[in-house]
Amino acid sequence: FGALMAAGTPVRTLARALRAEAALPALVATIGAGALGTAVGVGLFGLVSASVPTFSPWLAAPVALGALVALLAASVCTPALKRVRAEPLADE
Repeated sequence: FGALMAAGTPVRTLARALRAEAALPALVATIGAGALGTAVGVGLFGLVSASVPTFSPWLAAPVALGALVALLAASVCTPALKRVRAEPLADE
């Protein structure tokens, strides 16, 4: 990180890249796990119940809530990202 700063990369660009590296994988994993869990839950419900499961917006609620929590967790990490950005250049 320090080498990129020394090479002249703008700090704002590096901070944005660091946030993206932290937030995007967590967000993708959260949405994927929520969607897969919802699909498996509907499938298992279909095995137990004779009625056809109805699809409603409430099925998307766990996925949306998980994505919101992932974004909140990424925003909470901002102080840690600022500490990394403030590392001295001589350490590399």
